[in-house]
Amino acid sequence: AVTDPAEAALPPALRGLGLGQLRSRPDDDGEVYWSARLPEGGFLRAETRKDQVLEIQGDDAGLPPQLVDALLPAGIAQGPWRTELERVTEIEFDDRELSVEGFDADGMRIELEFARDGRLMDYERERDDRRSLSESAARQRLLDLGYSEIGFIDRGRRSVEALAVNPYGEVVEVRLDHQGRVDRERRWR
Repeated sequence: AVTDPAEAALPPALRGLGLGQLRSRPDDDGEVYWSARLPEGGFLRAETRKDQVLEIQGDDAGLPPQLVDALLPAGIAQGPWRTELERVTEIEFDDRELSVEGFDADGMRIELEFARDGRLMDYERERDDRRSLSESAARQRLLDLGYSEIGFIDRGRRSVEALAVNPYGEVVEVRLDHQGRVDRERRWR
């Protein structure tokens, strides 16, 4: 039985992972956005609707293998691609397909798209040469700016977004540009 009220609200695939610092934000479309700390120290962010995970992202450490196995259909989860990816960082579901993103041991970003029946539809491999701040540099910059409880960090090509507590005590999504300047801050309700 789930005794933590925050964990009880999670979809079943996300329960029992030992998630800490659970934060959620519902939107007007019935979706709920989650941020949580993994027991190994990394963070994840998820978008859910009722008991379904629509999208889940892990930080640079990746998603726990048991979570990847729980979310993916067996035919996809046990596929030969699993040996190629050192870490899975994102899984996204839509009506027709699902995509899996991650990195191999050489730092190459790999994206796979599967049909719902398990057929591989597309495969892309590219060097990850993002120009945004590294995750560790972004965390340090946010600390220097007075942010605390820094959670999930999402690196884009030219910016970094993070969930954190601002100097006024509000939980916010904050975006840093490639030079470490605050580009946007939005309250996370």
